[in-house]
Amino acid sequence: MFEAAQFLASWASVLELSKLKAMNAPLANEIAENVFAGRMTAPQIAALAKKEAKTPSRVGVFAEARALERVGPLFQQQIVALVRDDPDVLKLGHIDEVIVPPRGETLMPDVIVTQGGKTIAIEVKTVTPATSAHTIGAYLARIAQLEQRYTYAVLVFPAGSENVAQMAIELQEAWNCRAPRILLL
Repeated sequence: MFEAAQFLASWASVLELSKLKAMNAPLANEIAENVFAGRMTAPQIAALAKKEAKTPSRVGVFAEARALERVGPLFQQQIVALVRDDPDVLKLGHIDEVIVPPRGETLMPDVIVTQGGKTIAIEVKTVTPATSAHTIGAYLARIAQLEQRYTYAVLVFPAGSENVAQMAIELQEAWNCRAPRILLL
């Protein structure tokens, strides 16, 4: 690859380059010629490696799930607070009462609203474009469970989740020819 006369790198530079290559091979390949020619020192390469180590790596499946686990409750709390303050965001017409069950109470929806003689369960779920059909199916099963006790149930997804909402609608229609009530907030 390089002639002996052109190879002017110190052993420390080559060692630092090998460490950088383990973190970011394309970057290491890009600077390799300068390193071997002696134009980059070990401290300069170590500084690049240090910067590269601070750069977050590609998010894996489990890291993404943990991030969703952290964001989900926050989204849920925000929507519950929003509905409590302004039930009109649900676009269901006049709401008589908003009931927020205590957090963690078994089998209760996130919010219950009353409208005339109807009780409506509101279930808030965080979804991403990567949310699986299996997870969406579980959400739809939860809605079916709530509809055994309440007049009907509404599933709330984050705004921008149109594709996931469409997938939920298609799954439900394929199951029982009925479209679920989904709201994007």
